[in-house]
Amino acid sequence: MDIFFIIFSAGLGTRLKTPFPKPLSPILNSKIIDFNINSIIKLTTLMKLRRFVIYINLHKDGDKIYKHVNQKYEWLVKKQKICFLFEHKPLGHIGTIDKLKYHILEYNKLVLLNSDIIIPSLEELLKKICIIDKSSLILYKTNPDKSKSKTLTHFETLPHPIEPFYKIKTYTKELENRKYINLYTGVSMIKINKKLSVLLLNENFKQINFLEFINFIITHEELLAIFCSKFYEITNTKDLLIANVNFLKKLVPVIGLPSISDIEF
Repeated sequence: MDIFFIIFSAGLGTRLKTPFPKPLSPILNSKIIDFNINSIIKLTTLMKLRRFVIYINLHKDGDKIYKHVNQKYEWLVKKQKICFLFEHKPLGHIGTIDKLKYHILEYNKLVLLNSDIIIPSLEELLKKICIIDKSSLILYKTNPDKSKSKTLTHFETLPHPIEPFYKIKTYTKELENRKYINLYTGVSMIKINKKLSVLLLNENFKQINFLEFINFIITHEELLAIFCSKFYEITNTKDLLIANVNFLKKLVPVIGLPSISDIEF
């Protein structure tokens, strides 16, 4: 088994309003991007992967992210297990995949991760996805009546014979009259087969958007979903504070930390 990883890190992060790029947002004594890189490292150990590569695309403040990753994971950079794609302008998910497609096609699995998300024990979910060997998304079930979602994309799922997986039937951006919403967490594994290879090599591939790419897999292949129990998406300062408070609670449960609702913004 060999895997091509992409950690998308070229977003502008305009809503966070911090002096550092979003992937370098602090979570206790670490950074957001470290959670994803460390999960990949753990996965390579769990799966005994010998052939893998991690590409990190960079744009705004890319030099800061490059410096951090290059210093902290120097041994992986030197072995070309971590590589960088500097983008003059943000290419978006599809643009980045298109730019790297000839490298991607040398592998049989493509794992995509957004650098502004944290999923505890992500490596365990990725291991299950790799073992089932089918294109899969990691979703998070939330209640839109109680929490404001940051994305309007809802995935309809059906039971699958292999637990804990579900089959993705379709997706929609319509939330009206829905009690629950299955949100895409920004993590997916795409199995590279003949049909996907033909799509990637099509000269019009870079004209489609990411949801159209996902819809192609739903239509022409079987796309599965697995749900995570915890999911942090860091888009603003409040998200960052919530994540830090929750991680701190795990480390020092005996301390009576304030509820996030008690903190004024």
